[in-house]
Amino acid sequence: MPRAVDVLLAATIAVTVSLAAFIHEGTSLAVMAVVTFVIAFGGWQWTTSRHRTSTPVTFDLYIATLVALIALYAEQWHGGIGGHAFIGTFPLATSAVFILGALCWWWRLSIGDFAAWTVFAWGCVDALSVYLAGPLAGYRPGMIAAPVVFVIALAGVVRLVRHDTHIYEEAAGVPAGEALGRRTILSAALVALFIPTYATVLYLQAGLLVVAIVCGAMVAGFVVWLRTTLRRPPSPHAILPAYLLTLALFLFHVLEEHTNDFAGRIAAAAHVHGLRHSSSR
Repeated sequence: MPRAVDVLLAATIAVTVSLAAFIHEGTSLAVMAVVTFVIAFGGWQWTTSRHRTSTPVTFDLYIATLVALIALYAEQWHGGIGGHAFIGTFPLATSAVFILGALCWWWRLSIGDFAAWTVFAWGCVDALSVYLAGPLAGYRPGMIAAPVVFVIALAGVVRLVRHDTHIYEEAAGVPAGEALGRRTILSAALVALFIPTYATVLYLQAGLLVVAIVCGAMVAGFVVWLRTTLRRPPSPHAILPAYLLTLALFLFHVLEEHTNDFAGRIAAAAHVHGLRHSSSR
């Protein structure tokens, strides 16, 4: 059983988030939050809190659910759902907190098990809400990504209930001078193709200054990757905590920029209008 402090922390998070959802967004989001936390707390008490393992269960599905949720938020925002507050709350703040939950889970903290149940429960509830929000009449923003979110999140719930373990193997790497595997070559090719494609789209939307900052960093990272860890990948156990913490802090950083209209300011500096329009939604 989890320690009393973990149960108290989980209950505090559930009550605080549910009340905040009710105050700022109304009954519908508050009900979704309550249902999510009831499922998460019940599942946590019933399964993983009693039979804990030395490795996180279904960690891959945890990360996949976060990625699918961000895709769902992007589709909803593109379809006109939400505005400035929506971006700050769901793709940024919520994702950052969930990533910190992944870090707690990786470190095998009891509250990390609660975070896993919360992510999977929220994925199921949020995906279903797209179809249960009202009568279906044609396309509704989120209908494309919602089934993907639901399937991945439900698979995570099933694996937690069955207590199936997914243990990451140590990355052995490839000795220097030996031929790279097909998957490694494919990964490098995909990144090499993605960077100029993304740079083109970003240039059309944000101008040369933003491209220089963002894609310049991507090119530098790509070169360093080719020269170092491409052939000798580090162990996930060694690199993943730092990666998750950096990603969570980066999302909080972007949240701060979003709150203070950084997009509008850099748009004015770069003399482009796309960012101004996006930031004012």
